[in-house]
Amino acid sequence: MSYAKISDLLSQRYGEAGRTAAEELAKWIAGDVPYAYPEILEKHLEEQHVELLFDAFWQVLPFGTGGRRGRVGYGSNRLNPTTVAMTVQGHCQYLRTAFADRKNLSVVVANDVRVFRDIAGVYGFLGDQHPLLGVSSRSLAKLACEIYAGHGITAYFAQPKQEHAVLTTPELSFLIGRLGAIGGINLSASHNPPDDNGGKFYDERGGQPVPPEDQIMADLVER
Repeated sequence: MSYAKISDLLSQRYGEAGRTAAEELAKWIAGDVPYAYPEILEKHLEEQHVELLFDAFWQVLPFGTGGRRGRVGYGSNRLNPTTVAMTVQGHCQYLRTAFADRKNLSVVVANDVRVFRDIAGVYGFLGDQHPLLGVSSRSLAKLACEIYAGHGITAYFAQPKQEHAVLTTPELSFLIGRLGAIGGINLSASHNPPDDNGGKFYDERGGQPVPPEDQIMADLVER
């Protein structure tokens, strides 16, 4: 099924939210966002997964309680390299604003052991080879490090050459203070289901951001 037909179906079934989903889907198919995987989205169209596309694109994955968590998958309402990159980009902007008078900014980047296996079988129609299958908290943490470094922010990362290294939340909080960092991020979905992942931010005290800083950060991340 063509994009035009899917777009019409989204609008007919879901109204304004469907039109929003269609507009966002068009950006991803055109490759206007990083890590968009347009060829995978074309497969969604071929298989006529209208409901899946709607749920994946009708909004941007919400930012709340210090970060983003959600199902790993393709789209703006999923946890994937695109939404992680957007989230970390916003955090960089926040740090540059909040610590404008400080030089040599640094953060601590942690991750758990999660690996996306599509246990629920949502993407079974893509077969056993597609870009997000096997994506890990570790790989998302490495992506976060690259973005921080691109903004001139030093990223402390546990055992960078080790593929399966982890850093726990207590260790993250401790190291922020010990290393004099201004914050950190933990790539983890905590107690969420196994097909989920997420990223949660920590402030210079090693704890979750509190008002009003949490809202200031959220506003920058969601732009």
